[in-house]
Amino acid sequence: MLSLVYGVSNASEHSWTSLGTEIPLALAAVLLAVFGVIETRSTKPLVPFRIFADRNRSGVYAMMLCIGTAVFSMFFFLTQFLQNVLGWSPIATGLGFLPMTAGIVVAASTSSRLVGRIGIRPPRLVGPAGIVIGLAGLTRLRVTSGYLDLIGPLVIIALGLGLSFVPLALTAVSGVQASETGLASALLSTTQQVGGALGLAVLAMIAISSAKSRLAGPAAVAHGHAGTRAIAIATTHGYTSAFEVATCIAVIRPPKLAATTASMLPADA
Repeated sequence: MLSLVYGVSNASEHSWTSLGTEIPLALAAVLLAVFGVIETRSTKPLVPFRIFADRNRSGVYAMMLCIGTAVFSMFFFLTQFLQNVLGWSPIATGLGFLPMTAGIVVAASTSSRLVGRIGIRPPRLVGPAGIVIGLAGLTRLRVTSGYLDLIGPLVIIALGLGLSFVPLALTAVSGVQASETGLASALLSTTQQVGGALGLAVLAMIAISSAKSRLAGPAAVAHGHAGTRAIAIATTHGYTSAFEVATCIAVIRPPKLAATTASMLPADA
């Protein structure tokens, strides 16, 4: 995964045909293939592939991969926007994310109580929908935007994340053998982290390319050098372009997942 992320990141600064991009990507493909061969031939594999046989479980892994890809890069882009465009200090920027943290906590605790009453499907649908709506709101950012333009989408994304985590986790561990419960849960966290790493690499490449394209316009150049405001406008355009792609990724859904019955849930759900 390190080689894969490095190769994608390198493409944003050079090109997809450069050796610095092709070699890490080829190495990543080889290593992943070798890992797959070793796992299929091992009597005690680290990741038994039968765990992916269940449609619901594979579906939530795919959903969490997309959520990680779409959302994790948001923190990076918004941090850069608040500090480099709006001129906030690092401390003020950190405090600006506190409402989002509170929203995730409140939504997750509420979701854990709801699934035992109304089932997994409603929060599993509403949560990701909130993430999509929040990311779509961030695509409207402009260089003149302020914190009030951010707080609404941030809270919506936070509520969506909080509502998503519990039903996705319960679906991932539902029906697995007791000895594989930890593995099923760990794979969910892994897909989230892998999605975040790859998402940041890909979306950063998109943001950089969009910003460079905007700066290449004649209106953005003065006496051979881009002005400060032109750079801020181009940078913001790059961020919103990345948010547009992130919104499209968050919309991706696996084939229809079955509703997990109450009898399959933990007793304290």
